[in-house]
Amino acid sequence: MSSVYYLAAVLKSLPAVVGLGLDTSPYALRRAARSHARAGAASWDIWQPFPVRSHAVDFVLNVFAPRNGPEFHRILQPSGALLIVTPAPQHLGELQRHLGLLSVDPAKEERLRRTLSARFQPDHTEALEYVMALTAQDIEALSFMGPTARHINPDVLRRRIALLGTPFQATASFVVSVYRPR
Repeated sequence: MSSVYYLAAVLKSLPAVVGLGLDTSPYALRRAARSHARAGAASWDIWQPFPVRSHAVDFVLNVFAPRNGPEFHRILQPSGALLIVTPAPQHLGELQRHLGLLSVDPAKEERLRRTLSARFQPDHTEALEYVMALTAQDIEALSFMGPTARHINPDVLRRRIALLGTPFQATASFVVSVYRPR
């Protein structure tokens, strides 16, 4: 599922909230803008100052994406929350083994805490894991949306996927962390 799915779910559950999706992908931006009546989208480099007033945001959602801690802190209200979803080391492990996908750094969570610690304090962390039955199309989409897409030739990856039986069982394993501004 894409971050657009999560943005729409948050907006659905919080009727008084307006959402903004920031991305560099025109495809992702079109989907974000159409995901919900209260969603907007802007093409933006995550490492540049966000097009948002300081302390104007109640909630920042970051799903499997780079994080600009200083900007998250600047735009969040003092009572706001930063929710970050990161892959756990065993995320899509079955696909890593069969397709040669890149693995997740086991120190990822510790590095996240360290990079945010000057501006944020951890509030809650929860590990989630479930098994998915994936079609070849699902596997291709998952493979090409991650960093592996830049490390394996697409034709080679498609040939490897074709050798898998479907539905293919793969484990989604991730960590959901809530941080509060200091």
